[in-house]
Amino acid sequence: MFGSNEKAVDSNVLLKSSEFRSLHQSVVSLDNIENIAVLPDKNYIVINGTVINLAKQTFGYSPELGFYNSYYEEGDRTPYTSLDSLLNAHSIKIDSVKAMAVIKGMKDAGISDVGIRKEGISYRWKVSAMYGEEGILYSSRKIPKDSTRFDLFENIEEDFYHFAVYN
Repeated sequence: MFGSNEKAVDSNVLLKSSEFRSLHQSVVSLDNIENIAVLPDKNYIVINGTVINLAKQTFGYSPELGFYNSYYEEGDRTPYTSLDSLLNAHSIKIDSVKAMAVIKGMKDAGISDVGIRKEGISYRWKVSAMYGEEGILYSSRKIPKDSTRFDLFENIEEDFYHFAVYN
């Protein structure tokens, strides 16, 4: 859904990094959060479809199939007074302190998008409708390689998989 790091990422190195491990510990404890993303302009984040401009204290909603400028325009639409009140008003069950800790963890680890589903958690550093996606998938259940939609799928550590989709 969102930006990509320009540099190549070694998923084995990333997985073993303290930044990633810290981020993972923060994310596995989240309730009722489906997606958190950091856009290329790092003042903008998206939490469960709400686009937030942290610098201007404005927000909007994720556009249907939009490019980054569409997200930025949406994120600049409506002012808010505090991040906690914005999150509460949109039934996003995370407080601003925890949200900002996860965002910082994502930036520190070079992760641009975290998707949380009951089947597992995806940590993506490359996310592009034009160029594909790449990341690490965490799932406590065994996933056979041929059962996925991914072009590249490999187990790199117990419960952690490196995946990529090439467009």
